[in-house]
Amino acid sequence: MTFLSPLKNKIIFLYFLCTLITFLPHMTQAYQSLITSKGAPSPLLRELFQALNLSSENIIEMNTIAQNEFLRKPGEERWNMKEVPHEKEKMLPILEKLGVIHEVLPSSQMYESVDYIFIHGARVSRMQDRVKFFLTKVWPELSEQTKKRVKVVFLSGDRKLDAALHEKEDLFNPDSSKVHLRADWKKPSTLIETENDAARIIWDQMVSDKFLRDKILFVPALQTQEGKRPTTKDTIKQWLNSFHTFHKNPNSLSPEYRSFWKDAPDLYKSRILAISNNPFIPYQDQVFKNTLAKEGFEHASLETVGPEADPETLIAVHLDNIARWLYELVGRLKEEK
Repeated sequence: MTFLSPLKNKIIFLYFLCTLITFLPHMTQAYQSLITSKGAPSPLLRELFQALNLSSENIIEMNTIAQNEFLRKPGEERWNMKEVPHEKEKMLPILEKLGVIHEVLPSSQMYESVDYIFIHGARVSRMQDRVKFFLTKVWPELSEQTKKRVKVVFLSGDRKLDAALHEKEDLFNPDSSKVHLRADWKKPSTLIETENDAARIIWDQMVSDKFLRDKILFVPALQTQEGKRPTTKDTIKQWLNSFHTFHKNPNSLSPEYRSFWKDAPDLYKSRILAISNNPFIPYQDQVFKNTLAKEGFEHASLETVGPEADPETLIAVHLDNIARWLYELVGRLKEEK
């Protein structure tokens, strides 16, 4: 029997440790793709379709089926969707393997060298969850040097707050076990009517550190020309448009935007961290990546993270989200060919 020397044992241990550290960040990006590197349906996408009694092996055809079968009606919000007749117990293990159920944390590299942090807008309770995630899982982990230089952005849209969701009640009388308001916060006298308004209130309520509170840049996207509420892509494009405007005609921007961009890290090779929540993390990650690539920022590094999915999330909402995620992936696949 051959025994290894103590020195060789140490070398093997160090090699194993270095290998583990190298691959550990990918464990935080927990979601799996719906498409393989060769552009074929992933095993998990096939498993999902089989569970739904849908048959196809062609990614383009599967995307068409998803858009026709899973997508919610035009103008319908996620929270107004009706449940679909599929067994939740049968679907959840697949959704869990896809990575749309559990919390997703940033990689160690992102913690160490993040340049931009984004918080995606949503209904009031979700924005509160995302800000809480930022305050508890992201900001405390950054070095003091990173805290000084990182840019923080809140993306939101011109969407009327929904009375049926009790959004204003959630905003001004939140569950104290979930949302901690700063002690000196005072309710504003101005009318609060939209998601854009609510984003500002939530940030002002929950961030006690004045340095951080003043650091934020709000990007309130307006409705589209067709009168529709802005999408994730619309809010990202509005922020990117401010970058282009700053380099062409900075005086046309507001003081807030000029201050933001004057000492901003190089966007073309930046590290970007976006905060959403599951089950929307992979979808919003792909939207962000596609938008960056189309605008010429394909070399920027992006991670999207956030809290776990609400256990009460409908299977209908999960499927709608997967359809949107698949649409973005297939769109990117077509552009790369």
